[in-house]
This record gives sequence, C-alpha cells and structure tokens, in this order.
Amino acid sequence: EFGERWRGQAVVIANLSKESASTSTPTRESVLQAYAELEVKANNGQFGRNRIREVVTVGAYGKLNASDFNIFLVERDARSKLASMPHLALPLFDGFDYRPIFSLGTAGAPTYNHRHQETWLYLFAGRKAWWLGTGGTTKPSLPRSGDPCASLPADRAAMFEGFALCVQHPGEVVHFGNLTPHATCNLDSFVLGTGAQGHTEGLPRLHRAARHGDLPALQAMLGGPGELPLDIDARDHMNRTALQHASLIGHAQVVELLASARANLHPGEPQPLQSAAEFGDLESVRSLLEARA
Repeated sequence: EFGERWRGQAVVIANLSKESASTSTPTRESVLQAYAELEVKANNGQFGRNRIREVVTVGAYGKLNASDFNIFLVERDARSKLASMPHLALPLFDGFDYRPIFSLGTAGAPTYNHRHQETWLYLFAGRKAWWLGTGGTTKPSLPRSGDPCASLPADRAAMFEGFALCVQHPGEVVHFGNLTPHATCNLDSFVLGTGAQGHTEGLPRLHRAARHGDLPALQAMLGGPGELPLDIDARDHMNRTALQHASLIGHAQVVELLASARANLHPGEPQPLQSAAEFGDLESVRSLLEARA
C-alpha cells in the first residue's frame, strides 16, 4: 500500500504502529555505553575529494561532541555492525536491503547536498532538519555555500528555490524517492537513526546473488547445466557489476569466484580492488591480485 501511494515521493511518516517501529528509546548514555568500543567511520558530511573519514569508536565520538562530524555507516560497515545492534533493527519497508544505514550525530553536524537511491530513515532520538529537492532529480544548490546548517532560518519553515525544509522528530520516518536531492542538519546534541537505501529486489539475479553472498546460486548461474549464456560484466541500474557489489559488501568467496570466472577487474568506480583494500578485506585483495587486478 505504501509503495503504490507514495513510492518516489518525499514524505514524513508519523504515528507508526508498534509492529513497524521501535517501542524503546535509546538514550545517548545507553548507546555510548553499549557500543563504546565499536569502530566506525566519522565523516564531515561532504562527498568526493572533500570527504574526510576518520575511524573512531562510538565512545570516543561521544566524548568529542564534534559538530563537524557525523557517524554514517553504509555498505559493509552497516550490514555487519547493525547485526550487533538488535534493538535498533526495524521491520520497515521490506525489500530495502541494498544498503543499510546507521546514523549518529551531534548538534550542528551537516550532511551536504547529494542524492542516491530511494531511502528511508527512522529517528530514535533527536531532531534532524531535511532540505528535500522539489524539482525531480535535478540537483539545485543550497544558499550560503551549500551548508545546510548555515541555511536554516530562524523559524525553520522557509522555502528556498528548488528545496523544501522539514524537521523530523523522534518516532518519525523520512522517505524520499530515487535521486532526490537532499541535505541534513542535526538540531539536537544526540541524533540517532537507522534506515536503508534502495531495493535489491530490482537487481538482476546475478547482482542480487553477489550482493547477498549467495555462492551456490552464483555457481549455478555461471556453470550450471541448462543455463543460458551469462554476461558476467552486465550492469545494473546504478551502472555496477556483480564484482563491484561483492567487493563493496565483503563477500570474499564471491569475489574469488567472479575473478576466476574472468569478470572485468577494472569496471570503473568503485574499483573492486580499492573497495576491498579500503575495508581491509585481505581475502578479496589476494584474489583480485592473483587475477592480476
């Protein structure tokens, strides 16, 4: 019902049922204590060459109380580490398993204007201001050099050309469609949320199996009797190959299988070898180097 009515639009969903949302409210103290030693990447909310990423523990980040850094886990960091946070898992929007999200930030920490796949984010604690593009998938610029926190008016209700501003409160979900331009600013000293980006249900079966680490399915597709010829370097809607998916998530056996099956080792950004090395995936690095990546 949600997909039929709201899919692709920017909406705030409130008054969620207990079956859909969390019944408990994690506090700053409980999160910092429970995950004090959990290593995460903190970034300055920018993208491309301007992005600064530092590996810190959740406990150390809490002590910094820095307004210029967010913790924002995606890809393999979120997928593996959210598994250790069962009380932060939400059964919202089935099928959004392309890229899980764990977001933790302090007051004044921004995420600059960018866009990506269809996304939802639920807030456990704190308030977050959202600038959401209203002009389709174009990417307009925010005023005041693009800093979403500097762009907040006193009444937090102004409209700028190409963007609408809304404030998300604890217990609410923000959802927006594919490639919707957006930027955020944390309004409170402790802002905690979780969510997901995109669907794997729409991926080609080769990419979906690589994303999920389904080695038997991949082996059957690549060499099973009666299988139609398969383009191992086929691209999905994000212009990524199966090998790129496997290396981003850290499925070392899948990376080894695809590399040995002569997948393109240099398919473009993100490069598989770079992804594996960045996340310390030594098995995948070894497989790619042996395949002469």
